Amino acid sequence: MHTFTRRELEIIESLKNRTIQETANHFKVTRSAVDNVLYRVRNKIEFAHGTVNIANNWKDSKRNPRLAKLLRRQTSREEDVDEED
Repeated sequence: MHTFTRRELEIIESLKNRTIQETANHFKVTRSAVDNVLYRVRNKIEFAHGTVNIANNWKDSKRNPRLAKLLRRQTSREEDVDEED
């Protein structure tokens, strides 16, 4: 799930078809407010990209076999008992 606010998403959608100044006028804010939203969105994207890279590195079974095994989803112990019966 993303961490973008509703306002950030609205501004990003508006920027698909409008310039920064047109978007600012549409939302009745200053251009610097739109620039600040873009700055926050860039930071969120960069942070999310970094966490995905770290997670993929952790789950690499060739580099970290023990950690990769621990991070794989396991079946619950109750299901294991049911299968044995």
